[in-house]
Amino acid sequence: MRYQKPFLSIEQQIVQLEQRGLEIGDRLLATRALEQIGYYRLSAYWYAFREIRDNSRTDAFLAGARLQDAVSLYIFDKKLRLLVLDAIERIEISLRTDIALTVGVHGGWAHRDARFVHPRFNKPNRRGQIPFQEWMSRLDKCESRSRDEFVTHFRTKYTTERFLPVWMSVEVWELGLLSHFLGGMRHGDITAIGQRYGLSDAKLLPSWTRTFTFVRNVCAHHGRLWNRAMVDQPAFPRAGAIADFDHVVVSRPSQERL
Repeated sequence: MRYQKPFLSIEQQIVQLEQRGLEIGDRLLATRALEQIGYYRLSAYWYAFREIRDNSRTDAFLAGARLQDAVSLYIFDKKLRLLVLDAIERIEISLRTDIALTVGVHGGWAHRDARFVHPRFNKPNRRGQIPFQEWMSRLDKCESRSRDEFVTHFRTKYTTERFLPVWMSVEVWELGLLSHFLGGMRHGDITAIGQRYGLSDAKLLPSWTRTFTFVRNVCAHHGRLWNRAMVDQPAFPRAGAIADFDHVVVSRPSQERL
């Protein structure tokens, strides 16, 4: 099927929305919203206002649906992204420190030593690749492109060292790189880190950081976070293990969307 929808001016967009049953309200404000935010981006917020027939959304809007409600959802989502980014930043920085302290006790470069990761992290996966080697390849690229002052100083002063010690290295890790390493840590190490956050199940923290990575990327690229389907759904503790999560554990929809 070819895409054949024509270009629509702002006024034509407003007329089309009116014809489909969306209450426009103040036309000047509607024009400004469509000019500054855009029809396509706003459509993700008025999608929930469209009628459902035969288990699918139609172009027609529910009675009483207003453009202002979609704009309000957009503004709410913008504020939500800022709050979530702030929370993830705190978690990310804390986890960097946790890794540096947990792994660094074995030596400055223990994060590059297969003895200090889980055995399965250093075995071929279904693609025939060794996850630990893939991770180190990503790490090398991450360190080599860093232009942070402390990295430049280290390279200038310690000319015989190819790599950064773990307590420096973690400061240039992307969240995805950090998440990947957490998933490859030894059981005792990841359990010790998880317990600092009240998590007794070793699989929870790596799972959650993968989800944090997805959510952070959505926020960083100004994507819609509200009502977003989770591509990489996190693991959840069993009911009763963490009281604050029980309402999510027993609700499948709550696990699948933000």
